[in-house]
Amino acid sequence: MATKHMILGALMRGPAHGYSLRSDFLTKILEEFGINDGQLYPLLKKMTDEELIRKEIEYRESGPNRHNYHITDKGREEFLSWLTGSEGEDRAFRYEMIRKDEFLNKSMYFKFLEKAAASEKIKYRIKEAESTLDDFNKAYKDMSERKMDQLNLLVLKYCIMNQETRLNWLKELEAHFPGKTKKR
Repeated sequence: MATKHMILGALMRGPAHGYSLRSDFLTKILEEFGINDGQLYPLLKKMTDEELIRKEIEYRESGPNRHNYHITDKGREEFLSWLTGSEGEDRAFRYEMIRKDEFLNKSMYFKFLEKAAASEKIKYRIKEAESTLDDFNKAYKDMSERKMDQLNLLVLKYCIMNQETRLNWLKELEAHFPGKTKKR
């Protein structure tokens, strides 16, 4: 999925300014894609130049002026073309998970590590999974309270279920490597 499609999807819901795109649900997703403010705003300019979105400046007496972005007909067409198309959907998912998850790949070779070293790596990933699961649950609660779109909630629910499965798997993996870890 291209970042521009995530932005177009957000603007399909209505106009937004750059900061709201960064502080909305997209924030964590954009960070995962490695998109920061220094990359977001040039992308918004490029999308404006491509006439996928248009910028409207809201002049304010207090605080900086706000640049609101609106999706254009061309942007809507681009978004719907992406949404109805099948590009990226038909992939060899079977092995993609192992190939793209470095920890999962490495875990197949933990037998070559000292038990304590393997245990420490696994415990770190358990904490990471618990933190991610906590983030997803907080986001789900917040989005539910704000009566967000049910489809967004279902996607987030899938993320929660996926993270719960990963956490359960990590705990099972941990049982294979009981070892003392160093105190931090």
